[in-house]
Amino acid sequence: MNPKGKYAVVRLKLLPVEQGSSRLPVGKTVAVTGYRASYGISDLFSVVLVSTDSDDMPKQDGGIVKLYPLMPQMESRLPEVGSTFILTDGSTPVAACQVLECGEDPVR
Repeated sequence: MNPKGKYAVVRLKLLPVEQGSSRLPVGKTVAVTGYRASYGISDLFSVVLVSTDSDDMPKQDGGIVKLYPLMPQMESRLPEVGSTFILTDGSTPVAACQVLECGEDPVR
């Protein structure tokens, strides 16, 4: 999976989850679900996270990742700078993301 197009750069804050619940998947690039906090869970859609700092998703607070919509049709739903995006495992929130910047990959 090699996402391209519009993205948001976000700082992760992992949320406490019950024992046995999952967190972010393992890998440099992973597909998950999430929603813009100001819209609530009814805004849930699929996104792709790409780690910017390592070969794997950050396992502690403060990690930086790029967040892409899974489908280009969802680009308009990307969160704005300064807003919060909630990552989920199903409908369970697992991380809150502070949006640092937005951008778009150059066309090749």
